[in-house]
Amino acid sequence: MKTSVNVLNIKPSHHSICVVHNSDESFALSALLTLSGHNVYFQSTKNEKHPQHCLIRSSENSVDKELNQPFYSATTKSFKEVAKQTQFIIISGESNAFNTAINDIANHLIAGQTIMLVDAPIGAALEAGQILQGLKKHSLAINILETGKLFDQVKFEDNQIIISGLPNTTNICGRTLNETRAGLALGSNFWSQLVPTSNLFERSFYDWPKIVRPLLALFALFASGKAVIKSPLAVLTPAVKTTMETVKKEMAFLAKAYNITSQKNDHPFSYPKFAQMTLAELKAQIVKDISENLTLFVQLARTAHIVLPVTESLIELAKAVTKQDFEKSGRQLSNLGLRGMDTQEIIELINA
Repeated sequence: MKTSVNVLNIKPSHHSICVVHNSDESFALSALLTLSGHNVYFQSTKNEKHPQHCLIRSSENSVDKELNQPFYSATTKSFKEVAKQTQFIIISGESNAFNTAINDIANHLIAGQTIMLVDAPIGAALEAGQILQGLKKHSLAINILETGKLFDQVKFEDNQIIISGLPNTTNICGRTLNETRAGLALGSNFWSQLVPTSNLFERSFYDWPKIVRPLLALFALFASGKAVIKSPLAVLTPAVKTTMETVKKEMAFLAKAYNITSQKNDHPFSYPKFAQMTLAELKAQIVKDISENLTLFVQLARTAHIVLPVTESLIELAKAVTKQDFEKSGRQLSNLGLRGMDTQEIIELINA
């Protein structure tokens, strides 16, 4: 059954888009874009069974929409095959997956193309630019943008994608103001509710759920004496709420140091996937979120001569639980090309 564009938050059109496969989210993006009439080239280097249908659960009215239609226009194993046919490239996945994808497509990029990094960690666009610069591809004038989540959850089961929780708006930002303008003009052909932020760091500070998620996962880990967390809301004890408020204050203080106004977030816990998470999955979520985001927030704080005592204590606690040395495994300011810069230099760079 066909569904309306309002449910998808994606504009119907016939633009050509390449979605680089790194995650289940890539399948979901391909499905949503294809169902809105876009010509989607789905790049996959794996010989895997592709889902043929998707089920969308609208966050607005909780009505299931079964969409019996293939989720792509065509598949390809090489970006080179479709590079000249698309101006818009979408990459979705973890930070290391972003980096791998950028390296894979770099030699076939064409001047003026736009890369959109979906559900990106802090500074992902800067890091992608550094990779292209290292490969001597920075002269191509590629637009690189990063966005928040385009949906809350994706499940892949029984040859079907199940997508739920499409947000009303999604933040987007490029490395510079001009890049944001150009990317927003193009991206608005696809998504109807893209909202630009002033700079990349502002977008990340607005992503409060991603900041608080490892904290909640940690408390869920300690609160559970069983193999799964049956009720994630039970984790929100008064002590946990107090800790969350303290972390929020620390992040607001850090944001102020970089001339960013933090967004108010009254309902940070909206993760259906927390329910029924195994302990191993909780640990993996903690490692992912701290390595991708919190380690960089701490480094930004040190650069600004600010201490984040609760946030840093939580990272130390996570280190003990997961046996990960986040000082070594986490993303660094050098990955973003910010090594050696002081606070004012960073502010000037992200507001160029």
